[in-house]
Amino acid sequence: MNEKKYRYIVASDLDGTLLMKGEKISPENEAAIREMKDRGICFVPNSGRTFTEMPEALLSNPDIRYYIGADGAAIWDKETNTRTELYMSREDVATVFDLLDGYTTSYTVRHGGISYADIKKNDSEGYEKYRISKLYGMFIDYYVKKVDGFDGFIRSFEGVEMICAFFSDDAEMEECKRRIEALGKFSVASSEPTNIEIFSKNAGKGSALLALADMLGVPHEKTVAVGDSKNDMDMIKKAGISLAMANASDEVKAAASRTVCHYTEHVARYILDNVIE
Repeated sequence: MNEKKYRYIVASDLDGTLLMKGEKISPENEAAIREMKDRGICFVPNSGRTFTEMPEALLSNPDIRYYIGADGAAIWDKETNTRTELYMSREDVATVFDLLDGYTTSYTVRHGGISYADIKKNDSEGYEKYRISKLYGMFIDYYVKKVDGFDGFIRSFEGVEMICAFFSDDAEMEECKRRIEALGKFSVASSEPTNIEIFSKNAGKGSALLALADMLGVPHEKTVAVGDSKNDMDMIKKAGISLAMANASDEVKAAASRTVCHYTEHVARYILDNVIE
């Protein structure tokens, strides 16, 4: 895979970081990504989304070759159409499903680059019951495949990239999170105040970033990570250069080596002009 020598890898979260309102990529960011490629810098979208959920403007961008999705459960090389996968096994996923079904939850399951949800729980009434924000509900309506007979369908999967569960109650969410972490097989992150994201202990945005660096022969100290929310913490903690957005949570800012611009101020351009040597 190491066909071209890169000097740096810049891994960027999408929502609240790279993307503008309406899931747009600013011309300033597009130009910076193009310049990064010309200067031997590998720009990599690094998201909790599956690959099919990333904006077409990113997927079709000729200056982006590698993508990290599902909280680091998969790395995609667009040029060769190969995927490096760090899935949860069928048996381990069944354990998580059984645990989640003991709580008042609605969850999406990401498998094979596609997200699936229970059609009976994912409507306006369900979004209110499970405290799914209006914006996230719009995301589900647009990207996620809603399935009848959800439980039997998802339990047929051989492996799962990630499970995103929303809870009606904070106490239930915290208890469930503790029980999953106690199993020792999973990592748990969060992108919304009322959800948890569950993936393999071997995955994570940071683990995937370092795995890609090894594939491309880039020293770990030359990896850059930028994000704004709790599910970015893995790459913030593991990257050689860690950056928090000005609009990031306090936890992310405290973990990062420095705070950079607001997401409306073109983070790829900022990094190229102010961070990369």
